[in-house]
Amino acid sequence: MLLDGDNVNAPVQGFTDDALKEAFLDGAIAGPASYPPGPTSSDGFDLITSQQGLTILKTPSGSGPPATVTLQVTKVAMGTGTFQTDRGNLPFPAWQFWMQGVQNPASVLAISPKEVFTPPPSNNRPQGVGAGTIGRDDRTLLLTFAGPPAGTGPCEANFVASSGESASAVAVSLRTITSPKYKNVACAAVGVDRHLTIRLLTPLRNRVVVDASSVMAVPVTKGSA
Repeated sequence: MLLDGDNVNAPVQGFTDDALKEAFLDGAIAGPASYPPGPTSSDGFDLITSQQGLTILKTPSGSGPPATVTLQVTKVAMGTGTFQTDRGNLPFPAWQFWMQGVQNPASVLAISPKEVFTPPPSNNRPQGVGAGTIGRDDRTLLLTFAGPPAGTGPCEANFVASSGESASAVAVSLRTITSPKYKNVACAAVGVDRHLTIRLLTPLRNRVVVDASSVMAVPVTKGSA
């Protein structure tokens, strides 16, 4: 899974005054008297503890003035939060923290960080595959990318897609096939939408799809077929 947004959702409807908001952004949060136990896994994901969730919640997320008050956590419980991922906005297990003076809880993604794909620093290589669509069987993956028009003529090309799979990721790559007799022909750098389908060895499930060229995650949506 690739997390495209934050792993912390602020309380719905915000805060009643600026002091409480600044305390939240500054991580000025005091833990509860006791922490509840929780499940260690869910839907194949390893989960963090409520104490680890509080550590994440207390990580400063703003650069404003220092907090003048401290938020006191009054209740902690396992719940569900919606987070932005490479598959769109999805519900996941989340530790929810209620704080004194705040009406609604803050939610911290309960999935272990080791289960979340973190893109490496840019290698300045262009991303080959731009998007993917996974079929209803969870194994048929349609790849979308930009390239020359299909064919064997000048400024045309055909492509072959391949993939490598692990327990946490599917790496996809493209190989360009052009006619050698046109190798010295100058072509405009104009790409059209191209599509190729590959069949995964095992269902995609929660694995992230990675473009092998750029090592960047490929956003995947669910298809209707």
